Amino acid sequence: MQNTENSIQFNFSYYALKLLGKNLYSNPWSAISELVANGLDAQATSVKLFINMSQKEHSTIEILDNGSGMSYEDLANKYVFMGKNKRDDLPNELKNTVMGRKGIGKLAALFLSKKYYIITKTNNKEESSWYLDSKNADDSSIPTLEKCSTNDANIETIDVWSTYKSGTLIKLTDVDLTGIGYYKLEGLKARLANFFLTDSLRSSIEICVLNNETDKIHFEPVKKDIAFKNMYMLFSDDKSDVKKQIASTVVVGKTSYPEVAEKKRKVKVLTEIEFPNIKGEKELTLKDGITKANVKYEMNGWIGIHTSIENKYANLNDERYLKNEVFNPNQLRLYVRKKLAVENFLDILKNTQAFSNYIEGEISFDILDDDRFEDIATTNRQSLVTDDERVKLLIEILNPIIGKMIRERVRLGQEVKKEEDAIEAEIERQREEKEREQEEARQKAEKEAKEERKEKEKEKERRQKAEKTLEQTNSENVFLRKTTNVDIDALLTTFHSVLNDSEAITEVINLYTPPTLSNINDLVDGVKEANQKIYTISKMATLKNFSDKKEPINGDFITFLKFYLKELSSYKYNKNVQFIDNLDDKYKLNKEFIPIEIILMMDNIVSNSKKAKAKAIELKTIKKGNSIFINIQDNGKGLNPEANKTLIFEKGKSYTNGSGLGLYQVKNAIKKLGGNVEYKETEIGFCLEVIFICN
Repeated sequence: MQNTENSIQFNFSYYALKLLGKNLYSNPWSAISELVANGLDAQATSVKLFINMSQKEHSTIEILDNGSGMSYEDLANKYVFMGKNKRDDLPNELKNTVMGRKGIGKLAALFLSKKYYIITKTNNKEESSWYLDSKNADDSSIPTLEKCSTNDANIETIDVWSTYKSGTLIKLTDVDLTGIGYYKLEGLKARLANFFLTDSLRSSIEICVLNNETDKIHFEPVKKDIAFKNMYMLFSDDKSDVKKQIASTVVVGKTSYPEVAEKKRKVKVLTEIEFPNIKGEKELTLKDGITKANVKYEMNGWIGIHTSIENKYANLNDERYLKNEVFNPNQLRLYVRKKLAVENFLDILKNTQAFSNYIEGEISFDILDDDRFEDIATTNRQSLVTDDERVKLLIEILNPIIGKMIRERVRLGQEVKKEEDAIEAEIERQREEKEREQEEARQKAEKEAKEERKEKEKEKERRQKAEKTLEQTNSENVFLRKTTNVDIDALLTTFHSVLNDSEAITEVINLYTPPTLSNINDLVDGVKEANQKIYTISKMATLKNFSDKKEPINGDFITFLKFYLKELSSYKYNKNVQFIDNLDDKYKLNKEFIPIEIILMMDNIVSNSKKAKAKAIELKTIKKGNSIFINIQDNGKGLNPEANKTLIFEKGKSYTNGSGLGLYQVKNAIKKLGGNVEYKETEIGFCLEVIFICN
């Protein structure tokens, strides 16, 4: 190499460097993290990353640190020397703190930019500035660092850089960052934080991104923002305090049923006691490929399995959960010497079980980069040689932990599915029950409609028959009114009662014909009683030529009813009908009434009961509030099924082949007393309920 004070040559051609750069870095953010790592290896306490992407296709990037800086000798003998182990020149106490080993991280600058600047300064020496421009270089040319003025670099973070006594600033020009939007940038910040174990670094890493030319330079710390509260299960070694960051319960969120989605599930914790092989001692082959030695090892860190991996559901547990095109948190990140060695060790585990993509973790296994062993990084520096003993050992440690977590997450999924199935089964049961009820209601409605049509047809026939009878009766009444000046209603009432007693005489005669010596007395008594009744009615009916004049009396209506039951009815019905007197003496209904009308009213009721084959008639009183109810009930066949309950009190309506005046007269008699009478449904016989409101 022909190095001068103003020129320092690399010992590689541009073609070789391009090939290496493409193999080493798959994206700009891996390359940027390598440049940040170089600053950390320089024992810096502060590393700052500045990105100006106001013109995304021609973005600029500045990485500056306050580390030891580089002298001319460092640049000439170390920086441009590809493959030199940077640990060789360090004192023993610093060798284990350095992240890099092969000295090829500098290729990250060439991967990102065809022209970049290096400005560096060491204690007690002025800064020096260099640039490398490969825009017009051919593949066979030797890359060369050319000295320049610091002003040529046009440092955008000069205010920060000028405060450093020592350090290095690398400025990359014309970096193409097109296609990077705001939300992607948020993911990129998180991704950059994942390149290092930031919590255990002695240095701080800060970032500033300008999206517009008017934005001001403001650095923010790069820190991990892990959604621990979305973890359903967590493993952690005793050195880590991440257990304090998990929640006690989580919700699954992803289900159509709120009672399942919002149900709180207890978070599970695993400890290293359950997995004793995370640290120990194992015989391994050293760098020479022959010598074996017992080497102590220890895996540190944490591993968790997420409850959900979709932003909208995971955010229900932890708003910090972020997943987009650029950033995927669901990785098992492997660190060596506090720097990311493998972005997702799950790819090496080759675990294809369900929910394996729910795993996130950060583990360290520094034995993978021990100088006593061969470097096991692959050519792209982003994976490991999987057949190495140390990698196999790590796989043995991880498989039981990952396996248990996946089994638990599968169990949770089964639990959620079971709850969903139960709800769906209940929904289906309710749907079937509703359909059954609707069908039953439809059938019932059809049946009722059919019965209603049938009843209407019967009612129509009854009405036509009743109208015909009423028409005939009206015709007769018109004739009577033309031929006499008597009260037709009173006359009809009297005739009806006489008719009832005449029928009674006929029944008595028919019952005891031919007469014998054993029953002649009964025959005579029956005829005598019926005739006495006819005489009584006829005599009262003919008083004063049966005029409208009445002879009312004042008295207790209930007492008169008791008198009727005891005296007047006994001579006619005592052998056929039993009267049950439950009329309470303590109730009084003082009314003005004509006795014969009440007698005729009761006779009509008794006659109807007798026709219905009743053997007993009960009268009883009930008081409710300010009303007195008198119930008159027999134990006969009850109301004719064809009878219309709303018409039985109308004149001419009969369902026993009678005149249709009996119940009509009953209702009129009660109305005259200021009361009301109604038909009352009963399980046995026929019942009338007479209602009086007390003052």
